[in-house]
Amino acid sequence: MSSTSRGNARLSKLYGLVLQRVHWLNAVTKQRRQHEDSKGAQHQKLYRRSGVTETLEPRVLLASDFTFDASSQSKGIDVVLSKDDTNILLKEGNTVLGSQAISNSTKLVTITGSGHDDILGIDASMADYTVSFAGGDGLDKLLGPNTANTWQMEGSDSGNLNSKVSFSSLEEITGGTASDTLLGVDENNEWEVTGENTGTLNDQFEFSAIENLSGGAQIDRFMWGEEGELTGNL
Repeated sequence: MSSTSRGNARLSKLYGLVLQRVHWLNAVTKQRRQHEDSKGAQHQKLYRRSGVTETLEPRVLLASDFTFDASSQSKGIDVVLSKDDTNILLKEGNTVLGSQAISNSTKLVTITGSGHDDILGIDASMADYTVSFAGGDGLDKLLGPNTANTWQMEGSDSGNLNSKVSFSSLEEITGGTASDTLLGVDENNEWEVTGENTGTLNDQFEFSAIENLSGGAQIDRFMWGEEGELTGNL
């Protein structure tokens, strides 16, 4: 074989090897691209799913107390605390002074009176709520619901109603249309019944529509005015 023929054979063989190498590189490159495209599509799919999940994530509203502060008002308040099927309501006549959705309530209510004469009425619908009423200055009164009520004195102007409504800085209580009982604080007490189910405790705290009276653990003295009468028990 001539030198020229041998050279051509070598070139042909070398060309074949180069061509095989090119085909192999093309195949590898194609495979890598397919793999990367697959990963990208999977990542995009996961990202989209993640986005949908974030969009549909529920938002939970935190419950809160119902509060009303009349301490800065220029006149006293005469309000009733009640609730309907959806809201807690604090109303003065037909005017709603405050409200809260029952679904957002902790069932804790705080009412702060003004520096004047305040009246707070508790509706029977609030029986499962815990209420705090601070009367403040002035002559302040708490009206009980039209149910059988137990009033417990804890101080000269403080106590609780049915163990659910606490009151302080108060001068007078009025029972509902059912039977009401007033329990004295555990100290020496002087009671004066001045009218039908009406009177005073220790010459400073007034009560009305209270059918039953009960002294504390110390010495209790009961006095009767000319028109004094209890329709319940002593």
